[in-house]
Amino acid sequence: MKKIKLISFFVFSIISSMSMAETISAWGGTVSEAEAKIANIAKEKNSSYEITTSRMDNYSYVTAKLTENRK
Repeated sequence: MKKIKLISFFVFSIISSMSMAETISAWGGTVSEAEAKIANIAKEKNSSYEITTSRMDNYSYVTAKLTENRK
């Protein structure tokens, strides 16, 4: 019985943490410009961010995961 409760706890913990994250993306002339846009969006939403992907051709494309700031 304790094993089932422990497994349930971990499953619900993972599900709840996944629901708090939001993925956003931004375009820019440079990676710095795109990251600045990501930072502004995160600031507006009172969130922190972690860049997950970055691509650069004639433009830069950055994807980031927002997470809620907890106080």
